[in-house]
Amino acid sequence: MKKLAVLFAGFALLISVSTVLAGNGAVQGEAGDLSYPGLGIIRYLGNKPGYHFWFTPKENIGPYVAGHSYHNVYKLEVGDTSEWCGPVNIPNRAPYNLVGHTGKTAYYKIWDKTTDTLVCP
Repeated sequence: MKKLAVLFAGFALLISVSTVLAGNGAVQGEAGDLSYPGLGIIRYLGNKPGYHFWFTPKENIGPYVAGHSYHNVYKLEVGDTSEWCGPVNIPNRAPYNLVGHTGKTAYYKIWDKTTDTLVCP
Protein backbone atom coordinates (compact mmCIF):
# COMPACT_ATOMS: atom_id res chain seq x y z
CA MET A 1 0.00 0.00 0.00
CA LYS A 2 2.89 2.36 0.79
CA LYS A 3 4.38 1.75 -2.67
CA LEU A 4 1.04 2.60 -4.26
CA ALA A 5 0.87 5.88 -2.33
CA VAL A 6 4.40 6.82 -3.43
CA LEU A 7 3.57 5.89 -7.04
CA PHE A 8 0.39 8.00 -6.94
CA ALA A 9 2.31 10.97 -5.46
CA GLY A 10 4.91 10.71 -8.25
CA PHE A 11 2.17 10.54 -10.88
CA ALA A 12 0.42 13.59 -9.38
CA LEU A 13 3.72 15.53 -9.50
CA LEU A 14 4.21 14.57 -13.14
CA ILE A 15 0.72 15.80 -14.01
CA SER A 16 1.31 19.12 -12.25
CA VAL A 17 4.59 19.68 -14.13
CA SER A 18 2.85 18.90 -17.44
CA THR A 19 0.05 21.29 -16.52
CA VAL A 20 2.55 24.08 -15.79
CA LEU A 21 4.23 23.55 -19.15
CA ALA A 22 0.89 23.48 -20.96
CA GLY A 23 -0.30 26.50 -18.99
CA ASN A 24 2.41 28.80 -20.37
CA GLY A 25 2.06 27.42 -23.89
CA ALA A 26 5.36 25.52 -23.89
CA VAL A 27 5.73 22.00 -25.28
CA GLN A 28 8.73 19.73 -25.04
CA GLY A 29 9.71 16.24 -26.04
CA GLU A 30 11.87 14.12 -28.32
CA ALA A 31 11.32 12.90 -31.85
CA GLY A 32 13.22 11.92 -34.96
CA ASP A 33 12.89 13.39 -38.45
CA LEU A 34 11.83 10.48 -40.66
CA SER A 35 13.06 12.36 -43.74
CA TYR A 36 16.54 12.71 -42.19
CA PRO A 37 17.06 9.82 -39.73
CA GLY A 38 20.79 10.60 -39.68
CA LEU A 39 20.03 13.62 -37.50
CA GLY A 40 19.23 11.22 -34.64
CA ILE A 41 16.79 11.99 -31.86
CA ILE A 42 15.91 15.68 -31.59
CA ARG A 43 14.97 17.16 -28.22
CA TYR A 44 12.68 20.13 -28.65
CA LEU A 45 11.21 22.93 -26.58
CA GLY A 46 8.61 25.17 -28.20
CA ASN A 47 6.74 28.26 -27.04
CA LYS A 48 4.88 31.17 -28.62
CA PRO A 49 7.95 33.05 -29.98
CA GLY A 50 9.57 29.94 -31.52
CA TYR A 51 11.43 26.80 -30.51
CA HIS A 52 14.78 25.16 -29.71
CA PHE A 53 16.26 21.88 -30.97
CA TRP A 54 19.17 19.91 -29.49
CA PHE A 55 20.63 16.90 -31.29
CA THR A 56 23.78 15.00 -32.24
CA PRO A 57 23.66 13.73 -35.84
CA LYS A 58 24.83 10.21 -36.66
CA GLU A 59 25.97 11.23 -40.16
CA ASN A 60 27.02 14.39 -41.99
CA ILE A 61 23.90 16.20 -43.27
CA GLY A 62 24.04 19.73 -44.68
CA PRO A 63 25.91 21.94 -42.21
CA TYR A 64 25.84 19.23 -39.52
CA VAL A 65 28.90 17.08 -38.74
CA ALA A 66 28.37 13.56 -37.44
CA GLY A 67 29.10 13.28 -33.72
CA HIS A 68 28.92 17.03 -33.03
CA SER A 69 26.19 18.34 -30.71
CA TYR A 70 23.99 21.17 -31.98
CA HIS A 71 21.58 23.69 -30.52
CA ASN A 72 19.27 25.36 -33.04
CA VAL A 73 17.09 28.34 -32.16
CA TYR A 74 14.06 29.24 -34.32
CA LYS A 75 12.14 32.52 -33.92
CA LEU A 76 8.97 33.53 -35.71
CA GLU A 77 9.70 37.25 -35.48
CA VAL A 78 13.12 38.91 -35.24
CA GLY A 79 14.16 42.54 -35.30
CA ASP A 80 17.33 42.49 -37.42
CA THR A 81 17.14 39.62 -39.92
CA SER A 82 20.84 40.05 -40.84
CA GLU A 83 21.70 38.34 -37.55
CA TRP A 84 19.68 35.22 -38.47
CA CYS A 85 19.54 32.59 -41.19
CA GLY A 86 16.39 31.92 -43.17
CA PRO A 87 13.59 32.37 -43.32
CA VAL A 88 12.37 28.77 -43.58
CA ASN A 89 8.87 27.36 -43.69
CA ILE A 90 8.05 25.03 -40.81
CA PRO A 91 7.05 21.66 -42.31
CA ASN A 92 4.18 19.42 -41.28
CA ARG A 93 6.32 16.50 -40.05
CA ALA A 94 7.81 15.55 -36.72
CA PRO A 95 9.50 17.04 -34.83
CA TYR A 96 8.80 20.41 -36.48
CA ASN A 97 5.01 20.10 -36.34
CA LEU A 98 5.16 19.18 -32.64
CA VAL A 99 6.15 22.69 -31.50
CA GLY A 100 2.91 24.36 -32.62
CA HIS A 101 4.10 26.49 -35.56
CA THR A 102 3.38 24.31 -38.60
CA GLY A 103 3.06 26.32 -41.83
CA LYS A 104 4.61 29.47 -40.35
CA THR A 105 7.94 31.03 -41.28
CA ALA A 106 10.91 31.17 -38.89
CA TYR A 107 14.43 32.55 -38.74
CA TYR A 108 17.13 30.40 -37.15
CA LYS A 109 20.62 30.19 -35.66
CA ILE A 110 22.75 27.04 -35.43
CA TRP A 111 25.35 26.53 -32.70
CA ASP A 112 27.88 23.72 -32.87
CA LYS A 113 28.23 22.99 -29.15
CA THR A 114 31.15 20.64 -29.75
CA THR A 115 33.38 23.34 -31.26
CA ASP A 116 31.60 26.24 -29.52
CA THR A 117 31.03 28.01 -32.83
CA LEU A 118 28.11 29.66 -34.54
CA VAL A 119 27.44 27.75 -37.77
CA CYS A 120 24.70 30.01 -39.05
CA PRO A 121 24.71 32.93 -39.57
